[in-house]
Amino acid sequence: MSSDQMSHYKKALCSTDQRIMNRVRELFGVRHRRSSTNLIIGMINMWIPSKLTRPGRLHNAIVRPRVLDLLQQAPCYKLILFRSPAGYGKTTMAAQWLSDKAHVGWYSIDESDNDPFRFINYLLQALNKATDNACPNAQKLAEKRQFSSLHTLFSEVFAELSHFGQEGYLVLDDYHLIQDDEIHEAMRFFIKHMPDNFTLVVTSRAAPPLGTANLRVRDLMIEIGNDLLAFDTEETLASLTSA
Repeated sequence: MSSDQMSHYKKALCSTDQRIMNRVRELFGVRHRRSSTNLIIGMINMWIPSKLTRPGRLHNAIVRPRVLDLLQQAPCYKLILFRSPAGYGKTTMAAQWLSDKAHVGWYSIDESDNDPFRFINYLLQALNKATDNACPNAQKLAEKRQFSSLHTLFSEVFAELSHFGQEGYLVLDDYHLIQDDEIHEAMRFFIKHMPDNFTLVVTSRAAPPLGTANLRVRDLMIEIGNDLLAFDTEETLASLTSA
């Protein structure tokens, strides 16, 4: 291919890309180039169902009565934090505790979820699973990026959740993988304003920047740390017996 032909080919591709971008802006009311590019990426990206499925196969999990007894008071708290290094069974313990709860939304986080658009869409899908699809409008707004900020989107979420009166739980598993400040700020807003019938459950290897110090002082958080997650003598014997 000659240099002239190559130049013509590149111009044709650019023209095609621009027409696609313009069409996306027309369809979704997106004005900025960056926003329309992100929207296309979001449309191409397929949501992964397993990220919204709470762990199963808990038949071999060791029963932890010390932790389960403490968690009986969970509905009275805004945040339940399972915090410990890898290997202490945070996820298993959370799944075991919630296995008999009817209204639970589970979101398994990975490194790719540091994009606010991706994060909020997964979070709202999990929330709708927990509430029998109580927030359809918020989900649609998130999918189409029709919100000015995560705060305004959460305001719509709270308006819709006001019609859901059941005890509910939203789990963010492996939250330590989130590094995005916009997401952290939005989740602090969510915790502050979420309905009293909802409890946020977080598993993390480190203390998450979710205003935990304030929640602890106000007695609105239960923290399950290394001391509670580590097996005691009876649990160690049960583990060895089942091995």
